[in-house]
Amino acid sequence: MVSRNEHVRGILIQMLESHDILRDPGYHEDLDLVKKELVRINGFLKVMLKKGGEVQSSDFRSIRAKFERYLENYYFEKEIDTMSTLYSGDVGRIRSMRLKILEALNEHKMIDDARRLVDEL
Repeated sequence: MVSRNEHVRGILIQMLESHDILRDPGYHEDLDLVKKELVRINGFLKVMLKKGGEVQSSDFRSIRAKFERYLENYYFEKEIDTMSTLYSGDVGRIRSMRLKILEALNEHKMIDDARRLVDEL
């Protein structure tokens, strides 16, 4: 049976893999991929907030606040939907959107903290 910490670690790893896909410049032209990975990340963050409460780690308590802040302050899906109808072929706009998403994810070192928590768990 998988422990709570192992389950949370697995979710964090999947979230970080999606983040790494967004960081890969080879995907900067694919708006559908950007949206898919963004939706995955947001889903993983929501699961972490729901399931992670039982994790016995002071680091998780501090990163939890960062996850909540990100989900409250950033909602890129609507903007991506608008872009897909108007600018789906505009590589510059897609790249800019991807970079805005990455900047939001890296705000307050949220991704760095998630990587440290994976190592700790």
